[in-house]
Amino acid sequence: MTTMESIINMVGKGVGVTIMPKAYLDYIDNRLIQTIPIQNPVVTTQIGLVYRKNKFLCAASRVFMEQLVETVKGGNYK
Repeated sequence: MTTMESIINMVGKGVGVTIMPKAYLDYIDNRLIQTIPIQNPVVTTQIGLVYRKNKFLCAASRVFMEQLVETVKGGNYK
């Protein structure tokens, strides 16, 4: 049994709630659970970079970090 199946079984037995992809819930079509769509969801995440300040950073790493920061600041990600 997969983790998602275990979670669905627990929800079906009234042990809790979960958030899962709608496509998966449609696929399993479990009549013991009720699905409620989340209206206008806003998903956020935090991104962190970890590096040694006192060590040499190669050009590729510097460019990657610069592009990542610009992408996040500009909102140009999906």
